[in-house]
Amino acid sequence: MTLRRNAFAVIVGIGQYQDPKIRKLDFAGADALAFRDVLVDPELGAFPPDNVLLLTDKEATLRAIRRAVGTWLFQNADPESTVVVFFAGHGGVESDKVGTESDGLAKYLIPWDADPDDLFSTGLANADFNRLLRTIKAKSLVVFLDACYAAGVSRRGARDVSVVGNPYDHLSQGEGRLVIASAQPNQRSWEEPGLGHGVFTHHILEGMRGEAAQMGTGPLSALQLFEHLRREVPRTARRLCNSLQEPVLVGEAAKPILLTVGRGGTSPELAPPDGPATGRTEASGDAATARSLALFDLHDRGALETEPYIEALSLLDKPSGRKNAVEVALTHHLDFLLSGRITPARYVELRAALLDLAE
Repeated sequence: MTLRRNAFAVIVGIGQYQDPKIRKLDFAGADALAFRDVLVDPELGAFPPDNVLLLTDKEATLRAIRRAVGTWLFQNADPESTVVVFFAGHGGVESDKVGTESDGLAKYLIPWDADPDDLFSTGLANADFNRLLRTIKAKSLVVFLDACYAAGVSRRGARDVSVVGNPYDHLSQGEGRLVIASAQPNQRSWEEPGLGHGVFTHHILEGMRGEAAQMGTGPLSALQLFEHLRREVPRTARRLCNSLQEPVLVGEAAKPILLTVGRGGTSPELAPPDGPATGRTEASGDAATARSLALFDLHDRGALETEPYIEALSLLDKPSGRKNAVEVALTHHLDFLLSGRITPARYVELRAALLDLAE
């Protein structure tokens, strides 16, 4: 398996903080380590190990996080890179000292060496984090945040904080940038002993490993993973934690941002840019992976827009017995498209006609 030489990641997991007033998290470190292992697995993420920077507990100081994103990624990632930033730990709020937040609360990610009574000086403010992310030149960037603000670190005596302003909006500014957060601003992000991870990260790992039946075995995009998270995280949080936790997606990406290459597959980043889809199917050795990569080729060449592309990937993974009549017909046309019997333009026409009939 060839590695994705132009893929980079910074992974942060903080469970034990320097200040004992900050509540310990049991599985943030395990979340970070497991996420790293999936990224560097040559059959999954296929990130070169040297391209993944891991910071856990005392390594994850404010200065180290700034250096990892603002210096290391700035120096290594170029516009064609795929970059992933992952943070598992506490979020927090305190009074907005500069008057820019609609709810009067400044939002922070909490590094290992933070002072919970002075987040302004020692926390990583969202505004500062946004500036760090803007130094990354890559046009394919995904930020995962397994943290929450509603029950995170705040000044002592504060409780039931009401976060009104969306803390994720600014982080996704720029071309090809997605932020996938573990919970809505006013919800808690839960971890569960029975899972050995945070609920959000557990389902990230499940999706990227292909363990969930509906995920399939082909390449996995960030949007595909979010669909899995949007479906499964609330179910698990209700079942195990008796609480509401709904993941958030902010940002847009004109092209799919691939997180994994799929079991037994090969990364589209490594194939000749003008090579036919059939050349990649021989390299994959896996029918599902081959079909996913053929779709990626069509989307990458601009022959298939993002909406029908993501829809087609979902059709490939959905069992035949669970498809409705429209989906069965779409799958039939999709088979014709992937076998070369109809053009992408004709597929789009047929798809539009089917959807019109279904309304």
